[in-house]
Amino acid sequence: MRLYGRIKKNPFRGSLNPFFMLRLILIDEAQMPLALKRADFIRLIRKTEALVPPISEKEVEFVLMGDERMREINSASRGLDKPTDVLSFANREIQDPTLKDPHSLGQIFISVPAAQRNADEMRQSLEEEVRFLFS
Repeated sequence: MRLYGRIKKNPFRGSLNPFFMLRLILIDEAQMPLALKRADFIRLIRKTEALVPPISEKEVEFVLMGDERMREINSASRGLDKPTDVLSFANREIQDPTLKDPHSLGQIFISVPAAQRNADEMRQSLEEEVRFLFS
């Protein structure tokens, strides 16, 4: 399931960056029911806003997945043959120029089962843990 969110800052609401637009792409490979709210994504945009040039349109891809897929990515990228809770890759880290998307800031991969284990340890909800991992 792919969920798309697009937030355009309103220049009349006192934004520091009135022409900033960030498109958030959420890909739920794990197909887990999470009660993530628009406010969670707006908070991420506000954190990102200061890092982006004033007149720009950028996107960030969030991928929710299972442990096995996370293990594959962790093994390929870090040489660790085990799942982890979160991995992130900035677009600037991509070496092949044909694969670089000038509009992409990067990707964040989250293992939902690992996030659930973290949440259980911390005695908080899965949604709270995923929000923490997103930020």
